[in-house]
Amino acid sequence: MLAQFVRLRVIDPEDAYWRRGIEAAGRWLRETGNTVLRVPYTVITPEGWGAVGGYPLGQWLADQRRT
Repeated sequence: MLAQFVRLRVIDPEDAYWRRGIEAAGRWLRETGNTVLRVPYTVITPEGWGAVGGYPLGQWLADQRRT
């Protein structure tokens, strides 16, 4: 968990982290065919999704909804 935090928050700047979240959310909608972003908190995008693979989409969406 700590390594993931360091990678996403320290190594990757915040704006890059946010952009990847938007990209992952769009990809989630396309892949699932859903029209709403009801993503479980524990969802991490599949590694095969390229630049947004392995992204903690569920956590990111929860954070976005809190702010």
